[in-house]
Amino acid sequence: MTSHRAPLDLSFVMIVLLAVASIPTISPAAAPSLMSRTARHCFVALGTIKDYTVHGATYELLIVSPESPLEAALQRAKRAYPRARVIGYLNTMDMNDSMPHAAETLPHHEDWYLHDALGQRVRVRADRYKGNRSRFGMNVAKVGYQDFLADRAIEILEAGYDGLQLDNVETDSSYHPSRVGGYISGLPVELDRASWPEAERSMLARIHQRVAQAGLRDRLLIINQIRSGEPEVSRLYLAEVEGANSEGWLTRDMPHDGRFGWKARMEQASEVSRSGKILNLINRTSSLSEDESLYLFASYLLAMDGETLHFYHGTGYRPESTSWRSFYDIDIGQPTGSMSRGDGYYARPFTGGFVAVNPFDVPTRVQAPAGMVGLSSNPVEAIALQPKSAVILKRSTSTDRTPPGKLP
Repeated sequence: MTSHRAPLDLSFVMIVLLAVASIPTISPAAAPSLMSRTARHCFVALGTIKDYTVHGATYELLIVSPESPLEAALQRAKRAYPRARVIGYLNTMDMNDSMPHAAETLPHHEDWYLHDALGQRVRVRADRYKGNRSRFGMNVAKVGYQDFLADRAIEILEAGYDGLQLDNVETDSSYHPSRVGGYISGLPVELDRASWPEAERSMLARIHQRVAQAGLRDRLLIINQIRSGEPEVSRLYLAEVEGANSEGWLTRDMPHDGRFGWKARMEQASEVSRSGKILNLINRTSSLSEDESLYLFASYLLAMDGETLHFYHGTGYRPESTSWRSFYDIDIGQPTGSMSRGDGYYARPFTGGFVAVNPFDVPTRVQAPAGMVGLSSNPVEAIALQPKSAVILKRSTSTDRTPPGKLP
């Protein structure tokens, strides 16, 4: 049978090519939100977890523990959240023989370990891990050890992970005299607190370089963690990677002032968000309450700029340790300015709403902008904000998935 095809319409082809060329590319740090909502969410899910599903939740980013085979945890995470980026996990600070490739490699490199003044290996988490479970501090300044970590990082990334969390990258070293006999067995002679930041920075730079040389430039490297009390060291580390966690970012009983106070943590989160680096604000509290979730989440909204700040609240790092709040899905548009301080509160306007937080120890009142409604869709003009509380308002025409409830 002879087929007769119509002549090719070149003008149509040109239109298609121009349309394809106009599609914006997405950088690793600015992947699109999974739905029409203001916030972006992460889930830290460590250890062996058979089902990563959290009822009602959608996440843009997951951090999981790779296992053997490496693809197994990745596949389960993708099954639960098909459009989320899945980040693997790699500890950098300490090792024992049970860790991948450690038994066959580390005995040949005693110089990779940290040693005390008596020449004994420094044990880390010494009050918890003993005997065959002992974990030993590693000299992160040694290029050989850095390459050992880089080889494992590449192995994990080549299994398909979208990135890697490098854990226990400390802005303030744990090797402190006050911790001897508890967290650590002794003080190392190879590194002190003054030399620690540069040792960590060089490790991050080396791993990043090796990952890029392996053809994995599109993968994310994030560190755990940065802290508001060490802003300069935090910036030093962030310059070498795509992002970081702020573990233990906020709790409701945190004071407003001080190096580690509410205001300092907000300022650091805002700075990183404006820079375009990823920052996962990980809030761990002793219990879960909706009021505290609202306070923490509203504080996150005051800090966010762009699409690189992620939020998590839970008592731990497993599906049963967190609850998905309906207001996490709210769409109040984008901020129209930075947060500003009022009389006993901080507030920020959004294109489709308004957020106010009282991080102080005394109650205050906030005047709502015109045309605002609460999460239960009731009109709001003025709000009495109790200490350590918050309110999220939306314009009466805004849409979200929040059902009527007790919140204003």
